[in-house]
Amino acid sequence: MSPYFFPSPPSKRYLLHIKMLALILIVLSFFSVQGKVKAGGWDVIEDMTNELVQAAAVKISEEFDSGSANPYSTSLLRVVHGTKQIVAGMNYELTVELSETNCIKPNREGCSPVSGGKVHTVKARVWSQPWKNFFQVTLLD
Repeated sequence: MSPYFFPSPPSKRYLLHIKMLALILIVLSFFSVQGKVKAGGWDVIEDMTNELVQAAAVKISEEFDSGSANPYSTSLLRVVHGTKQIVAGMNYELTVELSETNCIKPNREGCSPVSGGKVHTVKARVWSQPWKNFFQVTLLD
């Protein structure tokens, strides 16, 4: 009786395919165990007060103002939720709360939120390349 599951020994090509498959599975399992960095994947932002996250959120406020018919500027209240993706720079998908201020557009310096003013919840994607001072904002809702 043959020691193999096949009537004849497996070919060299078949054994090479099995070895390659095993190597691929080992490499994939290594990366899945690492867990922290997913190439091209989206990760939840743990620190919403991070300087780069806050800069992206302010850009969302500016983009929201440019498309709004309201004569008053908005001010960033807080980042509610966010995810990030490493690309040629960083993609941020943020949900932010913006408050109406007492400043007429385009003024944004020293503006204070208006007591009882409307709060807007805005979701947007920001592509950021801070070393180039580049931000591209896409409002999602």
